[in-house]
Amino acid sequence: ASAQKPIAFKGNVLISEEALRDIFVPPVAPANPWVMQCLAKRLYAGYLKRKKGDALCSKNITLSSDPHIPYGVYSSAFDSEGVPSNKVLLIKEGKINGFLASNKYAQYLNVPIATPLANIVVKAGKKSMDALRKQDRIEIVKFSSFIPDSFTGAFSAEVRLGYRYEEGKKIPFKGGLLVGNLFTSNIEFSKEKYSQGGYYGPQVMCIDASLVS
Repeated sequence: ASAQKPIAFKGNVLISEEALRDIFVPPVAPANPWVMQCLAKRLYAGYLKRKKGDALCSKNITLSSDPHIPYGVYSSAFDSEGVPSNKVLLIKEGKINGFLASNKYAQYLNVPIATPLANIVVKAGKKSMDALRKQDRIEIVKFSSFIPDSFTGAFSAEVRLGYRYEEGKKIPFKGGLLVGNLFTSNIEFSKEKYSQGGYYGPQVMCIDASLVS
């Protein structure tokens, strides 16, 4: 069936496949908004207000940068300064846990050296994809682009392809803007995992958001 025009929606929105990868490993921005809140360089410059242990987002988000995944797109033994690369747990259950820090900024802030930004690993959830899809809701599989505000987590992204679930039917649509906030919205993940382009994590994310037609 050809894709229909979007219908306005507010509630739990599923994001999967390429759309989910683009949120966590953005093709244009230097890093996703969670990682941007964990850059020692920005903390030292005074751009960041949150410190280690401060709440940032949904407690269901635990996120690491891991340069040691075998054959990972962003795996590397050393950073650009020749320092051995380290895995770092950046977000633990919604709270800032660590920072990406080069040798220089690690010394300035007295934090461990942790570079470079590598493969993004997100902890999976407890619900199955089928359970998440059972209710009448929408699923986004591709954005035209996804460029959120790295300070606030707010986003407004055009949908290139999505599906509407109604009475057991899966109806494709395109267009409309998905509007929400990655920091303040409630977020859940599927227990099924998926990896693509440096992203290693759940296959489906469920976020409280709005589709504006």
